Amino acid sequence: MSSRRPRSLGLPTYEPAPGSVPPPGETLLEWLEQNHQTQAWLARKIGTSSKHVNRIIKGHAAYTAEMALRMATVTGISARFWMHLQADYQINQARIQLLPGEPTPAEPQPAPHHVSDASPAEPLPGSAGGSTVGDNTTAADPGGTEV
Repeated sequence: MSSRRPRSLGLPTYEPAPGSVPPPGETLLEWLEQNHQTQAWLARKIGTSSKHVNRIIKGHAAYTAEMALRMATVTGISARFWMHLQADYQINQARIQLLPGEPTPAEPQPAPHHVSDASPAEPLPGSAGGSTVGDNTTAADPGGTEV
């Protein structure tokens, strides 16, 4: 059996670091605060209990498609946006459970040079005009294995 990863079909492969995606309820809480509204107000508007809204905000309950549609009518923010937040959070949580301590292959690799060590006017070592593209980098073949 080959250990090569399947090709990505040219689609984005970046995945955020495990634990770096906040619960989607944090975005809802920010919206409520910015619009000077309460959880009880939102609960009345979307036809649910204040307890359920609080559970969403704390990350103990998930957005459903129906809830996202109701929130869209109240907030003016698309249901698709609310569902994307939920999906990103759930995927990130699953990665923590399924791949503890394992880095994601699609995470960006550290740059070969520390850009912060050079001033913007100075070219980095080994570069002609300040760009490091093509210098001391590791290439990957289309299959995703390092060369």
